[in-house]
Amino acid sequence: PAHVIEKALDKANGGGGEDYVPARYEGFGPGGTSVIVDCLTDNGNRTFQDVRQCFVKVGAKIGVEGSVSHMFDHQAVFQFKGEDDEVILETL
Repeated sequence: PAHVIEKALDKANGGGGEDYVPARYEGFGPGGTSVIVDCLTDNGNRTFQDVRQCFVKVGAKIGVEGSVSHMFDHQAVFQFKGEDDEVILETL
């Protein structure tokens, strides 16, 4: 279809910024730990498959929405500028 070709050409020319949407995955890790994965994605199906693969790799299980998040209170979001991972890790 023409719109697919136009989108690909626009993307190749540096235009057509990606539309990212937030995604949250919840589950239970090794030893019954609670895990919440928050991310931004431009392809929800691919992201789900990648997250599921990570869960399976360590013997964890993905839960349904709300299976873990009800145990947490959202307190803060930290944002860091720069590219030096060492400084960020020391700050945390």
